[in-house]
Amino acid sequence: SMSIYEFETELDMAAYYDSTTGHGRSATHISANNTSTVLNIILNNEFLELDEGAGVESTQPMAYFQSTLLPSISYGDQLQVTAYKTVEGLVLSPAINFLIRSIQADRKGNTVLELEAA
Repeated sequence: SMSIYEFETELDMAAYYDSTTGHGRSATHISANNTSTVLNIILNNEFLELDEGAGVESTQPMAYFQSTLLPSISYGDQLQVTAYKTVEGLVLSPAINFLIRSIQADRKGNTVLELEAA
């Protein structure tokens, strides 16, 4: 059964992924049969920038998203991430195309993808 608490945390999660007010970036998933799905993701390199002093290094880009948005995803699918811009239109991080290298689900309703530049 779905408790109010879980529902609230799911709303919180959606807010976190929001590309306007949260940390999310819009991306398009493209499957092997060319089905496209637009969803919000979080790229880990933005996580790392928030925590530069900690010595956290990751050369492997990772993407996080709410699992329910994309239930079907496969190794080798493409993820096209839109450019990340300030309100004024300054590009902070360019658009980039990735290939999906690994897929893992966490216990909180997120999927974690290991990516490689296409």
